[in-house]
Amino acid sequence: MINRIHISNFLLIDHLELELNAGFTTITGETGAGKSILLGALGLVLGNRADLSQVKNNEKKCIVEVSFTKANENVSGFFEREDFDFDQLIILRREISPSGKSRAFINDTPASLSQLKELGEYLVDLHSQFANLEIRKRSFLFFVIDVYSGNQKLLAEYQKRYEHFLELTEEIKRLEDEKRASELTLDYNSFLLNEIIEVNPQPNELEDKEEELQLLSHAEEIQNGLKAIEAFWSGEKANLGQDLKQLFVYTKSISKYSSKLLELSARVESLMIELNDIEQEYTLASSDVEIDEEKLFELRERINQLNLMLYKHQALNTDDLISKKEELEKKVAGVEQGRNILEELLDKRTKLVSELADRANVLHQNRVKQAKKLEEEIQVVLHELGMPHAKVTVQIKSSENMDKYGKDHIQFLFSANKGMELQEISKAVSGGELSRFMLVTKSILSRSTDLPTIIFDEIDTGISGEIGFKMGEIIRGISNEIQVVAITHLPQVAAKGNVHLKVYKEDRENKTFTSVRKLNNEERILELAKMLSGEQISKAATENAKELLEN
Repeated sequence: MINRIHISNFLLIDHLELELNAGFTTITGETGAGKSILLGALGLVLGNRADLSQVKNNEKKCIVEVSFTKANENVSGFFEREDFDFDQLIILRREISPSGKSRAFINDTPASLSQLKELGEYLVDLHSQFANLEIRKRSFLFFVIDVYSGNQKLLAEYQKRYEHFLELTEEIKRLEDEKRASELTLDYNSFLLNEIIEVNPQPNELEDKEEELQLLSHAEEIQNGLKAIEAFWSGEKANLGQDLKQLFVYTKSISKYSSKLLELSARVESLMIELNDIEQEYTLASSDVEIDEEKLFELRERINQLNLMLYKHQALNTDDLISKKEELEKKVAGVEQGRNILEELLDKRTKLVSELADRANVLHQNRVKQAKKLEEEIQVVLHELGMPHAKVTVQIKSSENMDKYGKDHIQFLFSANKGMELQEISKAVSGGELSRFMLVTKSILSRSTDLPTIIFDEIDTGISGEIGFKMGEIIRGISNEIQVVAITHLPQVAAKGNVHLKVYKEDRENKTFTSVRKLNNEERILELAKMLSGEQISKAATENAKELLEN
């Protein structure tokens, strides 16, 4: 519920403080006085876009601040979801700087326009003259029937699952596209993988095999060399080892006389040890070398096989080839894994479709069950509003396809006069008839919705006389459920308000300003009389105004 409105430096408003109460508040004023300015200011805190032209004095900041109380579950849920500090007093504020920059706040915390707009939809139903066009929207028709049928909670659960269904469907489509693309190369990748598996390359294998080939290819030459070396060690003239031993004996005998001689003796001993090691290594090497033509052939075949694989896969060595094998294994396994994931998601979607269908059926049954009652209730009030032959049919057709509202297609069919064929309502009604229809609909919904406030902007356009009186009664009836503010040109409606505000213009210092004031009883009589007879107020108009207030 709106309890305070603060506006400064906005269009023709210099400064305005306005307090609103529960119940029914009416706002009147001459054409051009600035009633629409109030709605424009309120629209700013409800998320409408700001414009520098809205700033009255471009040297000062424009501020619009509205405070609300009596939050509903949607509001508290919004605060929790968007991580704002929640308080029973909710303050929305918009600021427009002289540079044209706009800022928005929710309880003094910076907010985006989309956040302001979403929260505003939970706080106020702003029914402007253009709101009558809502009747053309599917969303409004479903809102009417579902609120009336008590479907809100069930529809919210259904829509949450439907959003999941859309996300799941999008993911399935992505995986199916990937599956088609990957399966085009699956056979080829499997062939390449099997080919590498069959070759079975080992780490550093090519380098090892090439070294082994080098050894075997020159086995005879190596053997001859080793024999010569062996002869050198064992021949009669090969006294190198013995000579070193004798040399060591000589050096050892004199090494004790100086550190220099001791160092030289140690070096001779190292040479002797190293020479013995070399002799043993050559002896072992001779046993490793053999001439094996069959093994040589096998080595060349293996090296050719590995080189062919390296060339085919543009690999530098067998380690690269092993990496390529692992990459192909992932691609091939990924296709199978993708198939499994896709099957799981398809199963989930099938189950989800079943759940959606069950809930859609319940939504459909509830709607059909309440549709006739809604038709009759709308017709009864329309008859009271001067449309005695009005007929309304809520047509609900079910289909196999589901969307965010279930599986129903809804139309409100309308006929205003006898003998007229029922037509889709937006095509069948005049402006005044549509205003009455929307008022009746919202009066019925006010008993079921938890929206705290509704604002009517000249919903009585095209209405007059006794019908206006009845319309005022209906609006006052809505105010028994929620806070109602009505901008009106009808005295019959204005008289029904618990509080009457007047919007007017005044000139100060060669400038025009829009102001608002609360009227007392005498001022209300005068204002209603002017609305009845014009500036020249007759005694009959005054008496009529008093009578309107008393009723």
